[in-house]
Amino acid sequence: LVENELAVLEWARGAGFDVPECSLEDVSALTPALRGHAGPPEGRVLVIRRYDREGSRRIHQEDFAQVAGLSPRLKYDQLTYEKLARLVQGIAGPAAYVEFVRRLAFVVASGNADAHLKNWSLVYPDGIEARLSPLYDQVCTIAWPEMAPELSLKLAGLKSLKQVDERSFRRLAESAGNDPGQTLAVLHECLERIARAWRESVAQDIMPPAHAALLREYWAGVPLLRRHFR
Repeated sequence: LVENELAVLEWARGAGFDVPECSLEDVSALTPALRGHAGPPEGRVLVIRRYDREGSRRIHQEDFAQVAGLSPRLKYDQLTYEKLARLVQGIAGPAAYVEFVRRLAFVVASGNADAHLKNWSLVYPDGIEARLSPLYDQVCTIAWPEMAPELSLKLAGLKSLKQVDERSFRRLAESAGNDPGQTLAVLHECLERIARAWRESVAQDIMPPAHAALLREYWAGVPLLRRHFR
């Protein structure tokens, strides 16, 4: 799992997304306080630099389960991605909506079936203005065939990752009161950037080969992605 997540995070970084500094470390190299929470001593863990601290100052963060006033247990299915897009735009503005579209494109391209409400967050660097937090908890879940290849939230009334297409993003744009043509332009520009980043970043070297093979098989089966991931 940790190699998969690191690969996806570095892939996202290569595609231009805001990703905190991260690395794989041996459990044995951690401080004693951390070692007790990190599993077998011979294992490895993913270490991520906290982005909600600036020196001794705490930067406020709230995930979208909190924003929506929902229990963490209700992080799946209680909202749709259309509703999430409207929340992002209403709180953080039009530029945040565009970034949301890009991040949702990455969720689909990376085969991530775990982009639930607690894996989308806002941060308030100045204590007033909200913006989307850096990316975190990004995993290519289709690498585990026992996990259904389904979105965590519905998009255009559907959950299957393989059924996401231009119509899905058109519905997203219309729901948020935005120009569908502009949203589709953002989608395809971003997918092209994501595909190029996969070819050029270190992600391929980090991703377990069996996981990468399943990812390529997934791309071939999704018309929206096939045109970009050739």
